[in-house]
Amino acid sequence: RFCVELDTLDKETKNAEPVATFVEQDFAPDECENGVHVVAIRNWQAAAADGSTNNAARIAYVGAELKSSKLLSSIASEALIGAVARNGKLLPNFAADDRLVEASRLLQDKILPELDRQYEEFIQQTQASMDDRANVRENALNRHLETKSQEFRERSSKLKQSAEAAMQSGDQRRHQQLTALAKASETRRTKLKQKTELRLNQISSQRTFMPEWEDLSFVLVEVK
Repeated sequence: RFCVELDTLDKETKNAEPVATFVEQDFAPDECENGVHVVAIRNWQAAAADGSTNNAARIAYVGAELKSSKLLSSIASEALIGAVARNGKLLPNFAADDRLVEASRLLQDKILPELDRQYEEFIQQTQASMDDRANVRENALNRHLETKSQEFRERSSKLKQSAEAAMQSGDQRRHQQLTALAKASETRRTKLKQKTELRLNQISSQRTFMPEWEDLSFVLVEVK
């Protein structure tokens, strides 16, 4: 539930800190009229499961006006918190205010469900973005593999033809040299394929990520 003060000295805690403040209308965004507003702030994270730097993060703001229960836009919610950070003041003796019950109900019934909905969108967008990046990299690798493999096949074929010609002309030494070069070309093609398959598996693992979120704060703001 809401409380009067934010414990700014506790730097280690990860528990969300509730705050009750007021800010003058001149500093509040246009969407926020006079009255009480409630804003929840969450940190969203999506870390790649393979430990790479392919991560996504966002600070989410969802607010609503207490009297009407009307949700604020994300932009207005963030702007209101910005106004509080710059020009807000703590509301004195607010712990006994009967609006706390309404604020708590609004938070549970309206704001947190909206945060959950937006979080699902964030997860879907993150997955789509990671899939797009993986697809681009996989396609580039496959094109490179096909191009180089074709070069190795053509080189090996030409070397084998030359080796056969050397055999027919009776040049045994030349035949052995060309045959060895043809085998080396085939070996390089096999190693390239193996290396590419390993890299493709690594890229595929980057499609998987570990989503998580944490509440940062619940802020009650009275615009006066």
